Amino acid sequence: MADRSSKPPDVPATKTASVIGLRLAPQMLMMFRAFMASPQRNKILLFGIAIVAVIGATAFGQIKLNAWNQPFYDALARKDLREFLDQFVIFGIIAWGLLILNVAQAWLNQTTKVKLREGLVRDLFEEWLKPRRAFRLTNAGEVGSNPDQRIHEDDRHLTELSTDLGIGLLQSSLLLGSFIGVLWILSRNVTFDPSGRSFAIPGYMVWCALAYAGTASWLSWRVGRPLIQLNADWVVCLSIIVRLLFIQQPGNTHGIYRSTTIRIDATR
Repeated sequence: MADRSSKPPDVPATKTASVIGLRLAPQMLMMFRAFMASPQRNKILLFGIAIVAVIGATAFGQIKLNAWNQPFYDALARKDLREFLDQFVIFGIIAWGLLILNVAQAWLNQTTKVKLREGLVRDLFEEWLKPRRAFRLTNAGEVGSNPDQRIHEDDRHLTELSTDLGIGLLQSSLLLGSFIGVLWILSRNVTFDPSGRSFAIPGYMVWCALAYAGTASWLSWRVGRPLIQLNADWVVCLSIIVRLLFIQQPGNTHGIYRSTTIRIDATR
């Protein structure tokens, strides 16, 4: 009994992972074609261009804010009140600019999600409402039940995760490209003198930053990888709850038998 109960969860997970890996490229191609045929395509492209411009301006503002630190602290060291006030005004301009850019980026992010979701929902409704599709859904089993809820959850997950991943990746890449140059310039003339022997590591701050980012990414991957299986288990438990609620409906003569079977499957 123990062997039979331990094998079934692993085999479907392996088969599912292999099927998903094999079908990834066709699915990406299908989504790209659906996006190109969507009536919201031009609006989403315009929002994408605006997001790129805002993120580029934000990266430029971050560089200016980083360069502002030196004259500000030089004014404090010299106790120059006039220079201090001038640098304070410059800081206010940079801070207000970055604040406006952050608000604009948040608005573009949410608007892109809404437009992308609108186009995806329209495409899904067209697919679900094709001729003779309703007749096929009635014989499709659980996958054909509650199509409205499936459309809601599927398009929400796809649009939110895709938008957040794309914007985050673009912003991180621009900031990485901008600050690598700054860090390299700051650390190019630094020499180390241990035990009376001098040597220099070109751009050592860049290598330290890359090592820190790589270590943090590896730790995040190690910690977050088990969450995939936990999420899959949560979905299975949720489907069991839905089936139990269906069993408890009046008029179901096989409710006791089916609930016992589901309970035994859930304990496995």
